[in-house]
Amino acid sequence: MIKLIPSKGSPCTPNDTNYLTDNDGNRVPGATLYIGVTGDVVALPAENDDTNSTTTTGTNGAILYKSVPVGPFPYSVKKVFSTGTTATNIIYHFD
Repeated sequence: MIKLIPSKGSPCTPNDTNYLTDNDGNRVPGATLYIGVTGDVVALPAENDDTNSTTTTGTNGAILYKSVPVGPFPYSVKKVFSTGTTATNIIYHFD
């Protein structure tokens, strides 16, 4: 469960294989994002099944969020894919 105000953060490098991790390299169960430059974000929601597929069809895989504006991205995600993500300067926050 994500707290209202996460206590940790890290720059996000979108990757089609790697999940978001804490400072020790452990996967975080879910993180919120801060978008620095507007663009599309392809992300895997925290409660969806694990996958390396960027296919955004179906109900339990990656989701394409179009034209995400600068600022907080209020959804809990465990992976940000490089394929299809055009937003930049992304930071992820977690506990």
